[in-house]
This record gives sequence, C-alpha cells and structure tokens, in this order.
Amino acid sequence: MSSSILKLRNGVEMPTTTLGAYRVAESEFHFAVEISITEENYPLIDKKSIEEKEEAIVDLLHQIFVEGKVKRGDVFITTKLFPNNFHPVRSEAAVREYLRRQGLDRVDLLVAHFPVNDVNNNEQEKSFDVEDVWRGLESIYDMNLTRAIGVSNFSADQIERIMKIAVWPIHTAQSEENFDVPIHDLVEVCNKHGIPLTTHGSSTLKSNEAVSTLKIEQMDVETTLQNESVAAALSRALPFTRLSPSDSILMICDLQEKFRPSIIKFNEVVTVASRLVAAASMLEMPKIATEQYPRGLGHTVPELNLPEATPVFDKTKFSMCIPSVDALLSRKSPKSVILCGVEAHVCVLQTALDLLERGISVHVVVDATSSRSAVDRTFAFKHLERAGAVLTTSECVILGLCGGADHPKFKQIQKIIMEQAPYTGLSLASI
Repeated sequence: MSSSILKLRNGVEMPTTTLGAYRVAESEFHFAVEISITEENYPLIDKKSIEEKEEAIVDLLHQIFVEGKVKRGDVFITTKLFPNNFHPVRSEAAVREYLRRQGLDRVDLLVAHFPVNDVNNNEQEKSFDVEDVWRGLESIYDMNLTRAIGVSNFSADQIERIMKIAVWPIHTAQSEENFDVPIHDLVEVCNKHGIPLTTHGSSTLKSNEAVSTLKIEQMDVETTLQNESVAAALSRALPFTRLSPSDSILMICDLQEKFRPSIIKFNEVVTVASRLVAAASMLEMPKIATEQYPRGLGHTVPELNLPEATPVFDKTKFSMCIPSVDALLSRKSPKSVILCGVEAHVCVLQTALDLLERGISVHVVVDATSSRSAVDRTFAFKHLERAGAVLTTSECVILGLCGGADHPKFKQIQKIIMEQAPYTGLSLASI
C-alpha cells in the first residue's frame, strides 16, 4: 500500500493514510507500527493523545531509526492536544513534556482536539476561547516545536472565528467521518480558506502476505476531502465499486428446504432472491449457489428458479468461500459480489468477510437475506456494514446493474420490478 501526499496550507507534505494508535491492543501495536512504516509504506503515525502508548512507540521508533530502516524525516508524526491542556499557559508545557518523553525535537503536526474548554475533563472553563487556543498553538509553532498546526472536530463557525484573528492560518482541519452528521458547511469553510480537510474513521483491514499472521483492526483511515464529498473520498479507502454485469457475480447462500420453517420471512426472501436470479440471467451474469450440509438440510428450494447451468456447491464450512468457489472466483476475477441468503449472522457474514479480505466489493441484499432471529439479523447487518460491505436492496441492485433506461434489456428487467417486492420483515430500525 503506497501512501499519497497531501500538501498542508503551509507547504508541509503529509501522507494521507495513517496508522492510528486508538484501541489497538498493546500486544499488536509494536508489530503493526514496524510493518506499517518499514514494509506497508504508510508512514504517518497518529497518536490520539499525548500520553497513549508512548512507551511502546518511543522504544520502537528509536530502534527503527538507529537500525537505519527508515529516517526520522520519512515518518510523519502527528499528535493531538486535548482540552485539559488547551489553555495557552499549559499548552506549551504539555507539548514540551511530550517531546521530552518521546525523545523528539518536534512533531510534524499538532492539532487541537475537540473544542471543549475543559480543564479536568468534566468542568467547563470560561476563562479562554477558541481564539486563545489557536494563539497558544501559534506560539508553539513559532518555537519550532511542530512543523504544522491544525484543529480536529472544530465547527465551521469556530474555524471562521480562528481565521479572523490568525497570524498563522490553520494548516489543516480534521473531522470524524460520520454519515449521520453531514459536514457540508465545514467542507465549504475549508474550501473558502484553502484549508486541507481530512476525515478519520475506522475500517477493518487485513494485512497482505507480508504480514499474513496479523489482522490490524480499527485503523484510522485519513482521506483528503479537498473539493469532494465524504462518500467520494471514502470510496478510495474502502473496497467499493459501482455494480456492472460484466464484473459482478451473484452469490446465493444456503436457501435450502429445511430452513423454511425457522427463517424469518423465508418464502418472501426466496421470492426476492428469485428476482435477482432472473435479472442476473437476463444480464448474462455468473451465479453461484451453495448448500450447507445438504444431506441433512436438504437442497436449494425450487422456487428460486436457478438455471440448470448454475453451479451449486456443497459445504460444511460456514463461509461460501470453499476451495471450489475460490477457484471459480479466481477465474472470473469479479470486482463485485452481490450476496444474499441465510443466515445473515453466520454464513452470509462469514462469506462477506472472506470476500472483503480478498479486496472484492460486497453488496449484501438485505431484503433477500435473513436469519432465524430478528436480533441476529439486525446486528449481522450492522457488523457487515461496519466491515465494509454495502447494504442494499434488490430493486437498487437490479436497476443499478442496468444503469439506465437505455440499456438494451431494460424493458425485460422492468417487468421483474413492476410488481413490488414482498415485505421481508425489515424496517429502518433493523439496519
């Protein structure tokens, strides 16, 4: 993984992909940092507070620099000043103490994190404001204790206030990625003042062959937001692609007879899945189905209407990604998989995780996917989305594959969706 570069407002170049220390187990942190810097080439270390995991990182960085694996100048270290040290009287002392403990002359980026003028993390202090916070950072910058200064999770209004009094303009701004809370006003203000804006969120990633024994989870993915939407920026960080019949496969998981009495809305789920099968057949897309222990659980239900040529694989493993399916996927090399079936929290989830680890975009059709328990179904969807899968609906998929009414087979496809898909027990609360 190579890291692209973002030029901050003062010209300092910052890698756009970072390894975060937040919630990484101490036992994995040392190895994760070393591999990230020396082999994976994303040399930006974001320390969420000026105290977190400092002993581990001090020893490791010193060792890496002494051994000559990388130079100090090749590693971009950013840290955050927390509200308990926002007051200008305390901020310089806190940064100097941090640098002393880290054995550093300066950091590459210092950001004020979350404007809650809070001395003891519980009592609001009224003696200073965001303008004073910024003046304190400017002083630290003038002392050459950091190469750049910025803000994290400040509002558009607070940034405007700072820019009115700033001697040194904000070099960069950060905001947590959260689709529930739009940041259009923040993007607009940053664009207005030429402030590079990055977002930070979490993504479950698996290392490549060089670190095949380690799953590095909860890693911060910082993505440039200059003149683009959050969704567009994140599309570079997560395995997401637009659906196309030419590079997509429909995978149907374990829609078998013995599950009929126990799965929520099983008959309706099968009906929706059959619409996907029909559309995929019209668009000449590959299809794969599996059956979990068919000797005991029976075979795929006939009303799914799978074409005779559709390969159906027996399995005992929960995931559909058994060797025979893997071989077929290797031959087809799909960019995307459209996934449906049962159960959402077991076989569908395990399949999606395996596919995501292979770098394949996974679109889980929620109205064609179910479980025996509503609770399991609900939290499976939350898990899937958190892992990087796209939660979608059958009609969204079918029309998305067409791309438009000018598709030569649109009239045929339209007949599939003319009748509304049956209700499969989902509500917005379910997902």
